[in-house]
Amino acid sequence: MSFTTKDSFVFDFASQVDYPNWTPAQTKQNLNARGEELRLALNAVVNLLNSVNSGATGADNIGATAPTGLTGETVQAILNSLKTAIDGVSLGAIPDGSLTDAKLSPNSKKTIPPVVTTNVGNAYSVTVTGITALSDMLPLCVKFNAASTGAITVNLNNFGAISVVDYFGNAVTNVRTNLIANLRYDAVNQNFQLQGKGGGGNATKAQLLNGATATVDSGPITGDMPENGPLNYTPSASPQIIPEGHTTGGTVAAVTFNAAKVLNDTTIAGTKGTMVNQPGTTTANNWYADGAGTLNHFIPYGAYLTDSGSGSGTPNVKAYDPNFIPSNILITARVFGLQGTMIPFSNGLIAGSAQYLSDTTSYSSTSTSWTKVGKRYTVNYSGSIRFSFQGFQTVVGQFQVYKNGVAFGTLRNGTAGQWVAWTEDYTCNAGDYFEVYVASGTSNASYPIVIQYTTISLGNMSTPAVTAV
Repeated sequence: MSFTTKDSFVFDFASQVDYPNWTPAQTKQNLNARGEELRLALNAVVNLLNSVNSGATGADNIGATAPTGLTGETVQAILNSLKTAIDGVSLGAIPDGSLTDAKLSPNSKKTIPPVVTTNVGNAYSVTVTGITALSDMLPLCVKFNAASTGAITVNLNNFGAISVVDYFGNAVTNVRTNLIANLRYDAVNQNFQLQGKGGGGNATKAQLLNGATATVDSGPITGDMPENGPLNYTPSASPQIIPEGHTTGGTVAAVTFNAAKVLNDTTIAGTKGTMVNQPGTTTANNWYADGAGTLNHFIPYGAYLTDSGSGSGTPNVKAYDPNFIPSNILITARVFGLQGTMIPFSNGLIAGSAQYLSDTTSYSSTSTSWTKVGKRYTVNYSGSIRFSFQGFQTVVGQFQVYKNGVAFGTLRNGTAGQWVAWTEDYTCNAGDYFEVYVASGTSNASYPIVIQYTTISLGNMSTPAVTAV
């Protein structure tokens, strides 16, 4: 070997004085010296490794430990020893230890050359020199001279027709012309086994198209999956059955719709509706009567699917007008199911129980003379009215209704310390007016006489039947 170690450097920095008196050129030379020495040493190694000179190649310069059976201390020497061993084998010189019992077993000591078959139909025959009997695992390499049309047999040296099976134990039926195959004799089952598994996997017949074949872990299979071609669907209200099998593609038609026409709690094909489901009772936005018998409602936009709770099973849209009451509708008319109760004024005013005017204000006086308190009520039609009021005084006072400034009807005497209510029907002509007069039982200002809750009630009402001033 030509490799040498580098144990020291020509220029030793450690041995220099702390402050050397070098010229610039000397400084550069000294600083460069160490790297230059390393460069030269490495180049020498590279040159030795790259050498191809006989006896001094790179392999001659690399040490190695020879494997068992080979000699040499360098890579080159070990390669030379290996070449010598290989050359000896090719010349028939078998190195010691290269033969084992396994190599000398009956199943491997025969070298049987490939042979070409002859055949009669699916029965094939071969002749091989040197084989006098069939033995377990006997190898046989054949080239089939013709294709088969069914299960085949092979007759070796006239020992008899032997069936041929594949890896799965199935009869071989599909050899082709000039197929080269390796067979092994199975003495237990007395058949030839075609070597090589071929194929593999866990596919089933239902997973292969109808008529397609494959070899899987369980053996050859023929598919029975239907071929359906392209499948196209248009969504409908009924389920659509997708047939079992294979499809080459297809489409499902897009579902498009106006979300404003679908309830906001419903999603169709990924799009949510925006229509509001109105409550069972909804108030109209506006309404108007056309004067010809039709009342038009403008209802809020949305769906009306909620029961109003009336038991009718239908929603309700309402409109409110405080004047839409029976007393405002003639007794001879029925408007939108509401029967009128108003008696026409052509028949005159009729005293009744329906309050027409009501004044809840309290009015008082401390005069012991008859004095008007409260409002004046003027009737605009002839007929009768019902006049009511309440009176109070700590001491006993008197109350009197006046018509056209004259006492009229019953004189009322109060009950000391109590509110008393009086009601009386009075006849009237258009233009008559009614007032309440009182006479206090004392002039003491601490005990005034008081009236309140003055009402006019009619059986037929209209505006203006009575006016209050």
